[in-house]
Amino acid sequence: MASKSLVLVLLFLEQSIPAESAKILTVCLMGGSHYMLLDEISHTFHERGHGVQMLLQMGTPLIKGLNYVGRPNSYQITQCSVGEEYIKEYNKWFFEKQKEFLQGTH
Repeated sequence: MASKSLVLVLLFLEQSIPAESAKILTVCLMGGSHYMLLDEISHTFHERGHGVQMLLQMGTPLIKGLNYVGRPNSYQITQCSVGEEYIKEYNKWFFEKQKEFLQGTH
């Protein structure tokens, strides 16, 4: 009797879960264009039946006016922050590297 119940449960699970779906975590540690790219990737995976969650670090360089809350009826976003001191140090390093790159000294 137990083996028949197990077979029924397995058949139910097989029918209720798409055979080729996956749980996907996207990690966005930088804002701006990185967020825009990962937003598009995450949304595309979600539309194709995958379970998608984005881990979004807040406090990194962001594009003003860009909505960082995701798309309605799409993937889930979990926001995290590593703390103000780390963000200040990271932003200082990031802008120094960006300046070096733009000046051609990198």
